Amino acid sequence: MLRQKLFATLMWCGMCVAIAMIVDYGVTILILRAYQSYTPLITLCIATLVSFPTTYVLVSSKFDLRNARDELAAARDAAVNANLSKTLFFANMSHELRTPLNAIIGFSQLLETDLFAGKRVEYARLVHESGRHLLDLVNDLLDISKIEAGRLQLDNSDVFLSEVMSECCNIVEPRLRAGRLRLVRHIDCDLP
Repeated sequence: MLRQKLFATLMWCGMCVAIAMIVDYGVTILILRAYQSYTPLITLCIATLVSFPTTYVLVSSKFDLRNARDELAAARDAAVNANLSKTLFFANMSHELRTPLNAIIGFSQLLETDLFAGKRVEYARLVHESGRHLLDLVNDLLDISKIEAGRLQLDNSDVFLSEVMSECCNIVEPRLRAGRLRLVRHIDCDLP
């Protein structure tokens, strides 16, 4: 970066000095016809001393502006990507929230009828599991807001994978039965 700044500064400084030399020659020799007062070496020194710092400041500000513009573009791209990620997250989360809600609504409607009196205990258990799953999803959303605020405290705990898999299967099984599909479970009893 410094090398580019110096090269650009030398280029612009050289042009400024050349213009100053031409103007000095034109004014002193061509207009005033003062041959004895024409001192090209003094003009060269003064023009160089004045133009070099000035052009360096101008070139540096141009490079700084370009860097700021590039950083702003990168920040804008990051914001657009973050917004897209949030949109995808909310689309997925709404799908995740709908699944237990559908189970709760469906089972509560079945509990209202007397057709399934023998299965009320099972359906009540499935409504309870769906409600807990929905509560867990809402808690996950709250955890995400805590993460963004920098206030989340991690809590290590054991999770029994077989229980999680059974809960998931219990939640989706009634909808599969309604669509005349069958869910086959095979959960290894030696899971950690």
